[in-house]
Amino acid sequence: MKKLAVIFILYATFSYAGMPEPPFTVDLQKADDSVGITSTAMSSLITITSESGIGGAKVTFNGPQWPTAIIIRLKLKAWNRSR
Repeated sequence: MKKLAVIFILYATFSYAGMPEPPFTVDLQKADDSVGITSTAMSSLITITSESGIGGAKVTFNGPQWPTAIIIRLKLKAWNRSR
């Protein structure tokens, strides 16, 4: 259910901002993980956040042309040593 909410928010954000639809879909292994996608005509940023730091994600390209740059950012809470 959380994945559907994230996907809906992403589509709503891009449609209202006048930006192109994200050329990627991301299927997360764990329900507690989240994903954010920011795309322009030239680049895409995929941010995956995981509380446990253990999980998996399948990134699928759906666009007509690959972006020049693809950045995948992982935010893993388990790696935060400052606690």
